[in-house]
Amino acid sequence: MKKILCVLLAVVLSMSQIPQTAKAENLMTDVVGNEWFADDVRLLIEMGIINGFPDGSYRPNEPFRVDEFLKALVLALHYEPTQTNSGYWAQGYIDTAKSLYWLEYISNEGGLKNYSVPITREQMGVVLYQAAEDMPGVQMNGNEVNLMYKMSEYSRGIWIDQAPSREMDYSYHYLITIYGLGIITGYPDGTFGKTNHLTRAEAAAVLARVVDPSRRIYPDVGFTPPQTGRVETEGITFDYDKDLIREETESSVNYYMSKDKQTEFVLLHFQSYQVSSDGIVKFYMPDLPDGFEAYSTVTVNYKQNVVGENINPKNFKQRLYSTSGNVPPLEGGKWYGYETGKKSEEMEFISMSYVISYEEYYGKNYTYNIHFYYEFPGDRYQQYDENMGKIEYKELRR
Repeated sequence: MKKILCVLLAVVLSMSQIPQTAKAENLMTDVVGNEWFADDVRLLIEMGIINGFPDGSYRPNEPFRVDEFLKALVLALHYEPTQTNSGYWAQGYIDTAKSLYWLEYISNEGGLKNYSVPITREQMGVVLYQAAEDMPGVQMNGNEVNLMYKMSEYSRGIWIDQAPSREMDYSYHYLITIYGLGIITGYPDGTFGKTNHLTRAEAAAVLARVVDPSRRIYPDVGFTPPQTGRVETEGITFDYDKDLIREETESSVNYYMSKDKQTEFVLLHFQSYQVSSDGIVKFYMPDLPDGFEAYSTVTVNYKQNVVGENINPKNFKQRLYSTSGNVPPLEGGKWYGYETGKKSEEMEFISMSYVISYEEYYGKNYTYNIHFYYEFPGDRYQQYDENMGKIEYKELRR
């Protein structure tokens, strides 16, 4: 069913021999030629992949429907619609897409029942992932797309926002892969807008990148740490050229604060903990060097049968503070105090975790290599090394 033209197209495109007409006075009544998507619309119309409306308009801001997208993608990748007796104009294209497993996820997992509804940006990205191996210029490694960038490098450039429902939560890998291939991009604020409807203008841009590799917009993954030299923070000398570690593996690139320097800041934090007799917990958040952020959790563990409004009745625990649930980290260089509402004599211990992430690199997707855990009062703390995969116990002098 696949035409040999699919192979030829990649060669033709790479030689820039696709006919490109001069910008017309009026490409369509609402696409005159100077819009950001005009060249994409022109290319796809010339190739017979999309068309406008009978009144001569393209209506770029209107949503692109699922059936329209499937038809365009089938034609863009040089497949033919399956023969059918259905009276539905798009049935043959839908059947072709199904036979190629393009709809394996959005039809079953995503609950797609009606193909004449607007397609979401998330559904568009999942379909494109399924069709990636047929796109010119895309190489495969087994069943996986062979990306030109490492995942951790280009995933910094866009935030694939979480869907409000769990139906499409699995889509992150698919979307970030298509993003890495230069087929899709996000909005200026760094979000992708998974649940937004794909507009006809956006559809033209995406489909043009599918057929023409030269139009793809690859993520800018070049990263040079903005800080250099030595600084002194909390009486600790930090050298960006030595203490900021770049770790590269076959699949990722990561930046971390050196283990020794992390330990120095962690000790300042753990050693600062105080509990007054009336149950007020105080601690100090060290001021970290520019570019770093600390993420922490503080939990009070009470003696058995201690009850209270904020105490878990089963585990006798009360969460005082945590960075989970999109709660931002506490500001460094400050003392913090939390009223537990219980006396210190009713407490068994206070557990706390502390990690340092290079915010300058990871942004919202913070990543760490060492996890520190301490129970107050105590004379030692745990240090879990992600790379070594083991827990070490270290002495804590108070």
